[in-house]
Amino acid sequence: MANIDAPKQIDRTICEVHREIYRELNARNPHDYLIPILREAFDMGKKMDNKLRQYARGYDEGWWEQNRLVGGEIEDESDG
Repeated sequence: MANIDAPKQIDRTICEVHREIYRELNARNPHDYLIPILREAFDMGKKMDNKLRQYARGYDEGWWEQNRLVGGEIEDESDG
């Protein structure tokens, strides 16, 4: 997708990159407007990691078969 002229470091996580950026921004200016945005991105990354780990363990295996009829039948408005 995007190549920002940075060397690939496969052994780093997105959270490690966020931490590095946060530390640098905070050292330069602790009131930088990007710090809250970076914290939001960090939280999003953690949530994404947790969700991917659920899926990797087969968390949702068989979900559709068990829940496809939950919520009742769909009725046409003219039926009732």
